[in-house]
Amino acid sequence: MKEFRDYAETFLPLYEKRKVDYSEVCLIRDEIPLFFEKFEVAKPETFEELDYEIMNKMQKVTLLEDVRYTLNELQKQGIEMYILSNSIFTGKSARQLLRDFGILHYFNQIFSSADYNVRKPSEQFYQIAINEILSDNHEVKKEDILYVGNDYIMDVMGATSMGLSAVWYNVNHLLNQNKINIMEIDDFKQLIEIAQR
Repeated sequence: MKEFRDYAETFLPLYEKRKVDYSEVCLIRDEIPLFFEKFEVAKPETFEELDYEIMNKMQKVTLLEDVRYTLNELQKQGIEMYILSNSIFTGKSARQLLRDFGILHYFNQIFSSADYNVRKPSEQFYQIAINEILSDNHEVKKEDILYVGNDYIMDVMGATSMGLSAVWYNVNHLLNQNKINIMEIDDFKQLIEIAQR
């Protein structure tokens, strides 16, 4: 057991590095196979199920009551929706989670940092999503994209630095330290009115 823990700790610098250069680690694709090899454990045929299983064990996610209603109303307005997520788990696992919640059909695409080896607030990660959104929606300009997020640095600062309009889901009513020109909400349903403007 000690040998296993010691070996696991050799990966810690990779996680610390993410805080500095916004690189991303894909736990199942990049790290878990090394554990299987090192400790001579038979590898599964596919790591996809394992990715989803470990994601569910590591992070318990619940769906806020007003999210489903809000997504439905936004879809009625013809709003195209995408997800840009920092995660050590793949977009495929994120899609499965949203499918389990019954809300996957609201989103055109999910961008998980684990699939791109880069994470928010990296300009590169935002640009990947922006390029895809613009190629899917030829009538849309970058300035038309409205980014909604709950993290001030990763979401608000990241999105505005790319020239996107940002809505900060700020349930704790934290201070807008940099006085960035953004909209703030503390209830998802407020997005319905914002989208109508």
